Amino acid sequence: MASVAPAWSGMSPGGVQVCGGCGVVAPTRGSTCAVCRRPLATSRAAAPRSGDITWVALRCAITCRSCGFLSPLAGIELDQGVDCAQCGSFQRFDKADWGGALSFAHAVGDLAGPEPEGRFPSADVWIGDQNPHRAVGETLTFAEDDAGAMHVQAAPGHPVCPRCAALLELHFAGMRVATRCPRCAATAQYELPAEALHYAGALRAVVAMEQRIDRAVVRVQHTQAGLLALTCPQCGAGVRPTDAQTVECAYCRTIAFLPDRARPRTGDRIAEPIVFWVAFQGSSSRRAALEQPTAPAKSAGVAALGLLTRGLRPLPGIELAPVRPGLDVRQLGLTTALALLALALGFTLLTIGVEARLF
Repeated sequence: MASVAPAWSGMSPGGVQVCGGCGVVAPTRGSTCAVCRRPLATSRAAAPRSGDITWVALRCAITCRSCGFLSPLAGIELDQGVDCAQCGSFQRFDKADWGGALSFAHAVGDLAGPEPEGRFPSADVWIGDQNPHRAVGETLTFAEDDAGAMHVQAAPGHPVCPRCAALLELHFAGMRVATRCPRCAATAQYELPAEALHYAGALRAVVAMEQRIDRAVVRVQHTQAGLLALTCPQCGAGVRPTDAQTVECAYCRTIAFLPDRARPRTGDRIAEPIVFWVAFQGSSSRRAALEQPTAPAKSAGVAALGLLTRGLRPLPGIELAPVRPGLDVRQLGLTTALALLALALGFTLLTIGVEARLF
């Protein structure tokens, strides 16, 4: 049965303003991209819209217990451990930290500015004053948070081609997303792990080297001298390692993934943060919490007025009588009688005191 080519339509212009070099949001008050350092005045581009799908750029890292540096993650890592991108040592990894990391990322993508209420404003509730991420997209590029042992940076944006940096065309198919570059025609396929939905049910797709299902991987061979021989998976030619995630064969132009253990490590080389992309559908739980109505706090004056108008709280087991509208004649009479009795008692005591002084 012949396969059907993906339809690349359905995305309309007019989305978030991003850097045309890396796809990360371009703040309206920014001048230089925080990721690729391009001048935003010449590289701003409008990312295509895709219904209620929100793309978020993520940079996640864990602190290596061996070298003490932050080790960037290449995607949604779901193994029990990862190799440190700085020193190569194996580190245990708590997958449960993705719950907080992905929830934070969804909130940033949903609530980021420059609009004060973010992407999905309510027609009935204004949350602009309480929005914690309204500065993202206006003066900030990334919002930062710590989810357990994971350090997270999140920003709105749109995936770009790793070869020519053009904004990618996207086609969703179940748990997979196919990408195509409109400039160089390069295609790729990524699959969202089903396990990731346990940590974020609103996840729709991921574009990360860790989740690419059609990626070519550099062949790593050990020589008798203990060195690594790196060859192109397509033509077998030798490739020169770099500190990037991928290398391009100089002969057949194949782009292949370079495992962490094969990347060169020197004393002065620090692995840079890796940007990967996750897509969420709909509004975030953080927005829902901000839109929940809260009872206004009573001021001291209002509380005192309530005490004077209703009286003290009764003893346990005693209920106050319900307040009835209109004038309570019996209560008025009792209050007047007690007031007259108090005046008479006071006058009597005063008279006795005066007579005692005279005699």
